Amino acid sequence: MNVSNIDKPLTRVERRTQNKEGLGIKPMAFQSNRFETIIGKQNKNLVSLIFDDYFKSNIFGKEHKFIGSVVSDTKNILTWRNLNQILNSNNIGFPRLFLEINKQKIDPSEYSEKVQTLKGEQTERLNPIRLQQFIKEGATLVINRIDEFQTSIFDLCKDISQIFFVPIHANLYLSSGEKEGFGLHWDDHDVLVLQIEGTKKWEINGFSRKFPLFRDSKDANHPNGKSTELLLKKGDALYIPRGLWHKVTSIGEPSLHLTFSINTLTGIDLLKWVSDNLLNEQLFRENLPLFGTEGERRDYIDEISILISNQLRNYNIIDNFFDFNKANYNPKPNYSLPLTISSETNNKYIFTGAYAILNTSNQSHIEYYSLGKVWTFEIGYKELVKHIVEGNEFTIAEIENLVESSIRNQVKDLIYQLLNGGFLMKSQ
Repeated sequence: MNVSNIDKPLTRVERRTQNKEGLGIKPMAFQSNRFETIIGKQNKNLVSLIFDDYFKSNIFGKEHKFIGSVVSDTKNILTWRNLNQILNSNNIGFPRLFLEINKQKIDPSEYSEKVQTLKGEQTERLNPIRLQQFIKEGATLVINRIDEFQTSIFDLCKDISQIFFVPIHANLYLSSGEKEGFGLHWDDHDVLVLQIEGTKKWEINGFSRKFPLFRDSKDANHPNGKSTELLLKKGDALYIPRGLWHKVTSIGEPSLHLTFSINTLTGIDLLKWVSDNLLNEQLFRENLPLFGTEGERRDYIDEISILISNQLRNYNIIDNFFDFNKANYNPKPNYSLPLTISSETNNKYIFTGAYAILNTSNQSHIEYYSLGKVWTFEIGYKELVKHIVEGNEFTIAEIENLVESSIRNQVKDLIYQLLNGGFLMKSQ
């Protein structure tokens, strides 16, 4: 097996067929190459219940959606005990953790203290008495990227990312009083809210600037018109598209909710990808005609306009761009200790990714594009690797039968290489 990073030519792809079961795409630099797309199995889990086909076609990016009682047992995601353990055992401080009240951040020195380590070094840690008092008085506690501390939230982020193929992170919000934490505002990314404990009141207004982006204008005026009020109770979910004004208020009881930030792909991202494609054109690598005549400048603009237009006139370009993101998508790493340093053979394994592209033109080797890398296998492992990327759970003993007896004794070493390389992980 050989592994290498996906090279630049893979950024320049165009669809040769619209057959969804065997997507034929070819890098422009390798006109004869053909590829087949293989999508791993996805369970009917919480994420697929929220982001169903109706949502993708009618709700996504257009309007908010309330999903009641979508989480039957929030204890599987986060408990008060989990949160206490995170606060007790991790040295989280400002700006990752902060308190806010009446639209203002509280000075972190108000709820932290300096302590001395056993070696006499000065460090800072949270003061639980002060922090809890601020929350009791109406402040909102925020912990950014809570998924990096809680495995169940990490897994939810991973599931969402395998729908949109962009990195997903989660933030935690804890409040207890009846005061606003952040006031009426909008975000530059889509948000999925899960109410974990208690109840929160949400006020949903309209759009004043649709589809805002990071570093976009923040000068939009509040929208006119009637607002919608929603009460999110334990187990409820809410989707809010970027640019939609909203406000959150506690109702006097301890309340805990998570937000999942979804930075979706946009036309700006597509144009950046197209610009990578155009690196193959000499005209775009040449110096601009800064000192040319007016006629030379006009000719230059005419020529680059034609090349750009030819790229964008391909009506499969969105599919191709999404395929590229899927092939290059590399989820958060998964460690599989002690499997990666032991010789056990009775464990169950599963493919790490959600999407793989097979180069069907390579007759001498098996070549897959996935997780941002090119994975090359000997031809004898064809059925074995296909079984893996389709998302099947397996043990080494079960999968050995998918290869000829002459190489069966090499399967164990191959599986450990894939495990260490991040292609496989231990099945839950």
